[in-house]
Amino acid sequence: MKSIKILDPLIANQIAAGEVIERPSSIIKELLENSLDAGAKAIKIDIERGGSQLIRIQDDGHGIKKDELPLAVQRFGTSKIAHLNDLEAISSLGFRGEALASITAVAKVKISSLATGETTAWQLSAAGTQNQVEEQPVAHPQGTSIEVRELFFNTPARRKFLRTEKTEFTHIETVVKRLSLVNFDVRFELTHNGRTVLKLLPAIDKVGQEKRIQQLTAKDFINHAFHIVKEATGLTLSGWFAASSFSRSQQDLQYMYINGRMVKDKLINHAIRQAYQDKLEYNRFPAYILYLECDPHSVDVNVHPTKHEVRFREGRLIHDFIYMSLRNALQSDDGEVNLDHNESQYSFQASDAPFASSKINEQLKTYGELASDNLAEPGIDNPAAEYATHNQLLKVIAPLHKHYILIETQNGLGFIDIKKTYGMIFLKALTKQMPASQPLLFPLKLPLSNQHLENYEKNKQILKELGFDLSLLGDTQLLLRKAPKVLSDVDFPQFFQELLNNKEINKEQIAHSAVKNHQPLLTQAVLESIVKQVFSLPTVEQGKYFRILDFTAIEKIFS
Repeated sequence: MKSIKILDPLIANQIAAGEVIERPSSIIKELLENSLDAGAKAIKIDIERGGSQLIRIQDDGHGIKKDELPLAVQRFGTSKIAHLNDLEAISSLGFRGEALASITAVAKVKISSLATGETTAWQLSAAGTQNQVEEQPVAHPQGTSIEVRELFFNTPARRKFLRTEKTEFTHIETVVKRLSLVNFDVRFELTHNGRTVLKLLPAIDKVGQEKRIQQLTAKDFINHAFHIVKEATGLTLSGWFAASSFSRSQQDLQYMYINGRMVKDKLINHAIRQAYQDKLEYNRFPAYILYLECDPHSVDVNVHPTKHEVRFREGRLIHDFIYMSLRNALQSDDGEVNLDHNESQYSFQASDAPFASSKINEQLKTYGELASDNLAEPGIDNPAAEYATHNQLLKVIAPLHKHYILIETQNGLGFIDIKKTYGMIFLKALTKQMPASQPLLFPLKLPLSNQHLENYEKNKQILKELGFDLSLLGDTQLLLRKAPKVLSDVDFPQFFQELLNNKEINKEQIAHSAVKNHQPLLTQAVLESIVKQVFSLPTVEQGKYFRILDFTAIEKIFS
């Protein structure tokens, strides 16, 4: 057996470089993250021959002091963590202290820097090993410049694995784009072989940010994207996500950032896919640029040398927060309408829909009111019930602005009143002896007026019996932990504001308030479920929720 010995520092650094530096784009990522951690607001990146010949990055950050320059290229040299406790809440992009040491182990490096408050800039040169470090004064503006030349000059086997110049630069451009899509306040300029490829001005407001997104992504993305800002206890999800009609054939427009760090996380990917699952065909992918802000203590970024992967301390909480935020946002999108069967294939914008004109909507409203006026006692005197008699469902066609469902029956086209049907569904569920309850993703604090408090005290027993888990927080707030499962898509703050206006609360009032504050996600499966509920009723009862549009009515609508 060979004897145990300590590795030579050069070999150790080259091994570390193998973990951190896969190709020139890996160097770009590490150096750009250092510049951003240094507070840079303008970064210039110069590339020659796909990065194999030259990588130069200049920033206007706070710089490196002269006596700290040699430490910067030593392994584990870092200013970002000092104690074990610092690993519990990492807020910087870099922290391991491996990047510069790994780069100098496989390339010729020059670092020039003028630190804040200093009058003289200094330059350090290193190549292959820390023993070849040289320092000298140099003319340089505020900030730091790093030149990396002849990558893998001392490890020719690694150099052979580099791809073509074009391929390597494509990877570099991707890294720059990813970082510029989260650091909107930073100016980026990228050149390759002397030609300017990207020039991005700072984007402070939402308009500027969307212009940058349009410049860096598929041109139509921002035109089909919706902005989102969702907050919960200690969590914020913001960014842009595209309607399902803008689905992609590959996962080329999916950017997810956690506390400013781009990650590829299976848990988060699953949450997003699940939010879109009823809206996309089998081999289509959603497009999004999303930012999750959370307590640094709740996420461990010290999982992998490249820092692409993270681990959450409460993974289920994060998953459900992202899923519910996107699901509710997709649900409340008034522009997107999903049609029959292959949903994304038939998705279209409401402004393009044949049923979108105000004249049609008014006509539908009139017919809806006709049916609604006769819902009390269906029978011979109820024209809606008469239309429903001996009918057979053939096809669910489409939702009509989330108020009706257009269907085809053997007697012609008809429509179902969604709110009235949900009222029936809610009331049936609440009438059960023990309605099923489920805990909320996050307990909700509900404001209470004096009158609401009095009405709550009078009715808290029936609310408990119907599946609500409520408790008082002082005299001004209610805490909601559980709710009837059937009401999972209800806007509870508004729901309780309306419900607690009543001195006496009963199941009918709860169902009525739930319907008013309910926004179902109208996927094809949900539409079919609503229609199934109506057509499972006795024929004479169907008239409460369903009406046939005869040919006279259709002619009036389109005349």
